[in-house]
Amino acid sequence: MTRPECGGDITHLGYDITEKLFGKDGVFATDLIARTENLGSQEVWLARGSTLPRPWPKPEIIEIEAGFKFEASTNWKLSSCEVFHAQPQLHCMAFRIDAGEKSFVYSGDAVKAHPDKQLSETDPDSRLMKQSTVGSLVGYNVQTAVDTEHKLIIAHEVTNSPVDRSQLLPLARLARSALARDELTVLADRGYYKGTDIKAYVDEQMTTLVPRSLTSNNGARGYFPRSAFEYDPEADEYRCPANQKLTRRHSSIEKGMTIDTYYVSNPICRACELKSKCTTGINRRMRRWEHEGVLEEMQAVMDKIPEAMTLRAQTVEHPFGTLKFWMGARHFLMKRLDNVKTEMSLHVLAYNLRRMMTIVGVPALVELVR
Repeated sequence: MTRPECGGDITHLGYDITEKLFGKDGVFATDLIARTENLGSQEVWLARGSTLPRPWPKPEIIEIEAGFKFEASTNWKLSSCEVFHAQPQLHCMAFRIDAGEKSFVYSGDAVKAHPDKQLSETDPDSRLMKQSTVGSLVGYNVQTAVDTEHKLIIAHEVTNSPVDRSQLLPLARLARSALARDELTVLADRGYYKGTDIKAYVDEQMTTLVPRSLTSNNGARGYFPRSAFEYDPEADEYRCPANQKLTRRHSSIEKGMTIDTYYVSNPICRACELKSKCTTGINRRMRRWEHEGVLEEMQAVMDKIPEAMTLRAQTVEHPFGTLKFWMGARHFLMKRLDNVKTEMSLHVLAYNLRRMMTIVGVPALVELVR
């Protein structure tokens, strides 16, 4: 093997590494001498139809870049991508080998190469899930829709999204389809609160009761909460605790949503005696989504039904408690998202059958199935 005359420092570095591995004084030199000079190895070489002397290996140096791919004829392939590690001093890449249904990713920073910055070596589809009681664990997010009368699971879904906020609308649609109803009342906790989804429920004739997310810490810091500012829809203005009018000043488009901003003129707000309880800024500003009225109407209904969230907990937590008891400490036995979905479907089927046996009895259930 001859040292290349050109190709840059990377190619020369590849030559040096290859020489230290496969050269006459390299790491594998003893093994390669045995393979080329041992009589037994030479007999095997001749039996394969080759001739002596058995040549010393001559590795081919190929300089690769991010995006390099190689697919072998034996059902495996190699692909690469750039990862952040020690730029600009080094060009750093992650390598992925796919063989059948199995994959292996190698890189000093393989996690950073993943789209959501997570990579489980045990189950690549699983993600880190936060829990209110035991911190976090790696697993899947199971969503269920349960009827309030019989505690039957009407619809379910398994995802690897650690956030519930966007999961309710597709699940509600599945439940409505399963029940073959045009109208549906949906109860969910505040983790599912999402304004655009709630507007979609109204447009699709689904009544939704979801507590508003508490995203502001003003109350804990001694400032007036948002609820202290009353909105007048006819005048399109807010009234603050100091009885001043916050008028609409401008609008903006944020993530596809039209947001209106309301506030009092700076001199009035600066001279207000209550300013120390209101804001540390120049003035207190209220931001209002163009469909905020839909959210306020839902909250008004919830205020009249204080037991709604108790009913939700009694309904949806019942199946979860039963299933977790059956599944034991390990919960899911399968790996990969599609397999876990199948396993969950079997659990739901078994749960619903047991519930029906309890509700109507085995003979009646057999007749219903027939």
